[in-house]
This record gives sequence, structure tokens and C-alpha cells, in this order.
Amino acid sequence: MSNDRSRDWFHRASGGRLVRPSKFNPVVGVMNKSIGVQLIVYGLLVAGLSYAAHQLAPSLARPSLIVGLAGGGLCLVWGLRALAGSRRKAMVILTLVPVNFVLLSQVVLGWLGESEAGAERRLAATAATVALALSLAMLMRVAYTDAELVGPPANPDATNKTPAPPSTRHGAPMGPVKSA
Repeated sequence: MSNDRSRDWFHRASGGRLVRPSKFNPVVGVMNKSIGVQLIVYGLLVAGLSYAAHQLAPSLARPSLIVGLAGGGLCLVWGLRALAGSRRKAMVILTLVPVNFVLLSQVVLGWLGESEAGAERRLAATAATVALALSLAMLMRVAYTDAELVGPPANPDATNKTPAPPSTRHGAPMGPVKSA
């Protein structure tokens, strides 16, 4: 009973947010071991992709290399900590947000100069694009762990109303019109 009461209080106090708090911590959700494994795989993938992009186009992908190795290394550390039992995810989110911003800028720069680019530059831009897609997916995965998406109905006027009979839906009568 007290759990329902605290959830209702939090829902009213948060102004009807769409995300309900987890059952472990009323404000921030927690990580689990499967996210730890995913963070380790993500860290290795983003570091490898950024290194590959740097090898293909060294002048273009230097920021990608730096952020890929640093962000991938940090995500590897956060993944190992999650496997060891740490449940905090704030540092993971604070690592993934700058990684996403830098990779986004590198993807834009990589594809803008595509007309005069060779095959290596296109491959580097493709590697940066894949790394950005992985980074965005990992950020969404971590951010919405243990979140229950609840909220008001999409159309508040439609609640507790019975549907109109079939003959008068959408304001137009269906079938033959009777004359008076």
C-alpha cells in the first residue's frame, strides 16, 4: 500500500511526467548486468570503429579517434563496474552524451565533403555513422532502463465516452436517408 502511495505522490509532484521512477530508487533508475555486458561490447566497438575511421582518413577522423578511444575506454570501465555490481548510471550517461555530440559533428563533416572524397573518406564517414548509431542506441538503452512509460491518454476527451452508434459516426448518416 505504501508503495502505491509513494508512486502516486511522485507522479503528482513531478507534474505528470511520462517516466515513472523505478522501484529501487524513486528518482534515478539502476543498471543491471546485461547493460554491463552491452557497455563492454559497445566500448570495444566504438573504439574499433573510430580507429578504423582514423586509419582510412587521418585528417578527418582525429576527433573521432580521440572520443572513440576515450569514450570506449570509459564505457568499458562502466561496464566492468556494472558487472561487479555497481548500479549507478549517471556517469555512463555523462560519458555517452559528449561522445554522441562529437560523433554527430564528425558524421556531418564526413558526409558534407563527399563530392570530392575518395573511397577511403566515404568508408571513414560510414564508420563514424555506424559508431554514432551505436552510441545513440546505447544512450537510449541506458537512459530508459527500469523506466515504465506511463502517462495520460493521448486524447483526454475520449476517456469514459461510449462510441457513437454506427449510423451517426463522423456526423454523416449511413444508409438511406428517410424523408419526413
